[in-house]
Amino acid sequence: MPDTRHCRVGVHGRNDHNYHGRDYDLIREAKIEAIKMMSFNPVHVFHQLRDVNPDLDFVVRLYDGRMGQGGRHPTPAQFAETFIPIMQRLQPYATKFEVHNEPNHLAGIEGWGQEDHHARDFNGWFLEVYDRLKQVCPWASLGFPGLAIPHRDLEWVEICRPAVRRADWLGVHCYWQNPSATDKNHLDVSWGLRFIAYRQKFPDKLIEITEFGIISSLAMQLDIGRFLKFGIRLFTELFGVFFRDRLSRSSGQIHLRRAVLAHSRMKRMIQCLRIHSNALDLVLHKPFASFDACTA
Repeated sequence: MPDTRHCRVGVHGRNDHNYHGRDYDLIREAKIEAIKMMSFNPVHVFHQLRDVNPDLDFVVRLYDGRMGQGGRHPTPAQFAETFIPIMQRLQPYATKFEVHNEPNHLAGIEGWGQEDHHARDFNGWFLEVYDRLKQVCPWASLGFPGLAIPHRDLEWVEICRPAVRRADWLGVHCYWQNPSATDKNHLDVSWGLRFIAYRQKFPDKLIEITEFGIISSLAMQLDIGRFLKFGIRLFTELFGVFFRDRLSRSSGQIHLRRAVLAHSRMKRMIQCLRIHSNALDLVLHKPFASFDACTA
């Protein structure tokens, strides 16, 4: 087992149809390697992003506006009919697709809800969607979607175990709240380190952390140095867990996508994450570098 790996630095893309010049500048200057995209992004956006970085890795969320409260969602046949042409158009750029997003949201805004019967229904829905998409697009890598936390997500994913097994990879969301800017929810397994619980349940499954970040309204008011420390500390812990677990298992990986593209001041954070990422590439057990160079 090699004791080094390449740690990719990624972002969650803009929740908008088109990207702007500053978006491309950020991706270029910060040397972004991976982006979570939306299925409604036009092909020319993917093309322009590849002009910035020909090796850019995409995960595309299959977004369907028909999902809504009261259990409103398209049938598997309707969903597949909508997205097969989109996936085929995007094939030159992307092969990894996240099938929906946070279906367990407690407010029911994503077509289901947090209760057990919602999970059982989604499990069957996903299995049929997976088969329909794979039948026409066998080249596609289809992911079980990241669930809303802590909306009974662990109970949900257990009920959906057949769907997770069928999926080519497992999406995970790791959000946290720090209203006082002093507590450490970003280092709590129920919040920022939620992926650890999923790793324990599915030790041999490829995990894509497709979304993570602070969801407090105070987030953008935090001192930039403190915000950097939050991100870098979480990044360190994430890959520390990866390394400890990876050495004891023959399969399973964790990939990371950092949700910061929508705010250009985060470029500095990404650059600092890259510095620490490179340090992790060099040696497994080397003590982690000081934050001082990044937060000064």
